[in-house]
Amino acid sequence: MRNRLENGPAIARAPLVGGAARLQDAFELIDTAIDASRLYTLERSDFRLAGARFDISRQEGRGYWEFLRLAKDLFVIISDMTYRDKVPVQVPGEDFIEFHFHFSGRLSLMPAPDAMPIDVQGPSLLIWRQASGCDITEYIHGGLRDTTLTVYCRRSALDRYFGRYVETLPSNILNCEDVGFLRMPIYPKLATKVSNIIRSPYDGALRLVSSEAMVVEMLCEVMSMMQAHQQDTESSLSLSDRDIRCLQKAQEMLLERHTPPPTIQDIAHNIGMSTTKLKSGFRAIFGKTIHEYAHDLRMDYACDLLKNRDLPIAVVSEMLGYEYQNSFTVAFKKHHGVLPKEYRRSPFDAS
Repeated sequence: MRNRLENGPAIARAPLVGGAARLQDAFELIDTAIDASRLYTLERSDFRLAGARFDISRQEGRGYWEFLRLAKDLFVIISDMTYRDKVPVQVPGEDFIEFHFHFSGRLSLMPAPDAMPIDVQGPSLLIWRQASGCDITEYIHGGLRDTTLTVYCRRSALDRYFGRYVETLPSNILNCEDVGFLRMPIYPKLATKVSNIIRSPYDGALRLVSSEAMVVEMLCEVMSMMQAHQQDTESSLSLSDRDIRCLQKAQEMLLERHTPPPTIQDIAHNIGMSTTKLKSGFRAIFGKTIHEYAHDLRMDYACDLLKNRDLPIAVVSEMLGYEYQNSFTVAFKKHHGVLPKEYRRSPFDAS
């Protein structure tokens, strides 16, 4: 990977594709990339899809970047690599709407020279938009495995695929004049969809076709999340300040005790709220039912336990309160889309 361009600091991703200074240029140049370890295209009547994988040098670390050009206004970059040292990256504003799915590693973003940095660690979704001409600096921290997938799209792509559902995105993203962003957790269902793209079994032209379909499906899930968030925010306006404090206390009870979780009756008694208002208010504030929230916590805790390779899966099952290991295996597969033993080999593994 080139470290500098004639006109200034390199963008860590774009110069991989023949010295491009901007991501838009890089996506357009994929077909002619001579340093790619893999290069694949698919000719359609109206557009040429293309993909390329670039391995980083041994001097810099290990791993790869992968570029996918799925439409004239829809692109994807996947990374799974570890840099030896901290890498500064100059990112020019190109008015993309970005969906940055971050699974591991650490990324620091500086929206402005005098602004507080945005530090991204662990699984999270960052919806991001930089207006044209609004440049920022980001840092990829060395010594940490960085596994990410970022979708770059123009507003035209979102309008074409989702129509009016685009309006569920925050106004600071849709009407951005400088830098607008929203940070959200990656829920298990969404994480599975993203992981399926990263670990797709297809190669070559089929990789492009399957990625296009899965990216649209993944963005459908994001739009559904945003719609639910918007509706729940509107319904939460009828809750008093006391109600919200009580519901936050309910959340704390679930966070403190999720194996097994407290019953709805126990929570209602402790926070001084009726079970009916507790159930409707909790969903309005947190976007999930109490059962869904508690189950997600249990499954997230399962992921943390599985990262410890010294713990047999049978022991993990017992620690989570399952009487039979098979019951845990079935629940985990249904929730995450993979078996516990497969999860240990996935990009979410901390090793």
